[in-house]
Amino acid sequence: IILYFIMKSPSAYEVFFGPTNRMVTLKLLKYSLYMLLYPLSTFYFLFYVVFKQNKDYLGWCGIAAVFTANLVIASYVYMAWNEKDIDSNNKYNKRVNYNKITKDKVTV
Repeated sequence: IILYFIMKSPSAYEVFFGPTNRMVTLKLLKYSLYMLLYPLSTFYFLFYVVFKQNKDYLGWCGIAAVFTANLVIASYVYMAWNEKDIDSNNKYNKRVNYNKITKDKVTV
């Protein structure tokens, strides 16, 4: 029985890069790359350019890199929160108007 469900389930490529999830996956990959590059470049820039390899300021470089990582996370959350819903005609995406709930039906 388990083998049947495994064979019927879609592949990871179909799930991540299917027509409904493609844009979400690409945004996630883009911000994952930002999470790698921005903190490392911030640390490198501060340590080698600004502080000229002074080991006394190594902690400040790390704090700046952590702050940069948090900025990337906050920008991803902001972008995801303010994203427009493309499939707004879908019946599952409509919000229920609780003022119009009757005994027999719910209007949306």
